[in-house]
Amino acid sequence: MGEKRIKAIMSLLTAVVLCLLFWGCRAKDNDANEEAKGEGKDNANGVAAVENHGSTHGSGDIFQAIRDNDLEAVKELAKTGQKNATEGKFRFTPLMTAVEECRPEMVRILVENGADILQKERMMGFTVLTRINGLNRSLNLDEEQVRRKAEEMRAEGKGEEFINAFVRDNTPRIPDKFKGREKELKEICDYLRNAVEARKAELFKAIETGDRAEVRRLVKLTPLDEPGPGGRTPLMLAALMADIDTVRILLEERPNTSVMDKYGLDVIRQLVMLMSPAEIETMVEGKTRYGNPLDEKNIDGYTRKKMDYYKEALALIGGKPSTERKNQYRDIVACIRKHNSDMMKPQPVPPLLKAINEGDVNQVKMVAKETDLEKPLQDGFTPLFLAAMTGNVKVVEALVDSGASLDTKVAFFDKNVTVAEMIELACADMESHQRQGREELRKKGMTDKQIDKDLADGKFLPGMYPREKVEQVRKMEKVLEFLRKRAKAKR
Repeated sequence: MGEKRIKAIMSLLTAVVLCLLFWGCRAKDNDANEEAKGEGKDNANGVAAVENHGSTHGSGDIFQAIRDNDLEAVKELAKTGQKNATEGKFRFTPLMTAVEECRPEMVRILVENGADILQKERMMGFTVLTRINGLNRSLNLDEEQVRRKAEEMRAEGKGEEFINAFVRDNTPRIPDKFKGREKELKEICDYLRNAVEARKAELFKAIETGDRAEVRRLVKLTPLDEPGPGGRTPLMLAALMADIDTVRILLEERPNTSVMDKYGLDVIRQLVMLMSPAEIETMVEGKTRYGNPLDEKNIDGYTRKKMDYYKEALALIGGKPSTERKNQYRDIVACIRKHNSDMMKPQPVPPLLKAINEGDVNQVKMVAKETDLEKPLQDGFTPLFLAAMTGNVKVVEALVDSGASLDTKVAFFDKNVTVAEMIELACADMESHQRQGREELRKKGMTDKQIDKDLADGKFLPGMYPREKVEQVRKMEKVLEFLRKRAKAKR
């Protein structure tokens, strides 16, 4: 079985459990979330509202200290590792919570103490910058100006669908919880943007001076895909400076190498132009490739942008690149292309994970002897959890016989659960979901016989899990029976 097929199967199995438990946990948390401070139903600008799980900062909880507006407690806790802690099923950070609670002073304290502004939450992979960028855009939108522009477009004969889309995309979307607190929200947005710009300036200075130790420190704190001075990304500047070691440091953080500068060029096109500048040089000198005077009126916009970039690049590097520098550029282009190629390659599947997915019991026993079975193997799950998701009792038994603990817990959304508890949640949530879905279908006139037949035929029914997901959970129930027997035998 090929690696791609193995990964696809594992992704499907993991998705089954994630879907079941996600919706179950979500339903159970709804009542608590409605009472939480700062609850926001609007997440159109990037980040959903932070959940309140009822803990107290008296026991050292920075999240509750932020919600209670306890500035002194936040100052103390921000000096500890809690500044980058996470909570809830979506792994929100204290900085995200401070933004949602609209606490400018706490945002400043967290950032000054090293809170990671690039840390991503688990739901959509957003950072706090995603949130404040959306909020800042809404704060700067002028409803009256949008209305006047819509009237102008209507007078010009634009279609109503086009106009409505324009109005919808440019209407301020400030969540209700922020209304009346626009001043504090603006202060937060401005502070975070200024903090980011300051870090970008430090990173660009370190790249220009060749301070690689400082570059290595700052790449963890700075967004690498945003343009800085001159409209360049850090990677573009390091490449232009012919500093391949700094380029490698930046590539370790996986920046987007396809980002374009203000001239519409990505980093590779920039270097290629400097490596083979003959045609651009003649145009800059006011001549065609044939040596005739150049008629600038006939130059297209893209060519003019390339000419402007070439002039600016030469000014930055101090003249036309030497043969040695051109060779350095070639090495950097090769380095970036290799990086892009490596990023496209599928990651190797660990031997134990491969054996679990293939249901190869003998191989599982063999590899398990050389593997730490309590260490996460994929997506934060230990081998025993992953085996349980496949529903293969023999593989689970092989892992337990090899020493996998039944009591190990992993963080799953807002809970820490054992493998047995995970299966119990999956089974209970599936039963609840199917029961509610069946009731809705009955209201629409379907009989139980029709519902069962459609499910058996593999048809999609709104509100019901498909047959393959139900079958997968049934297999997990057999794993649960085995785990209970083993646990009872141990006692």
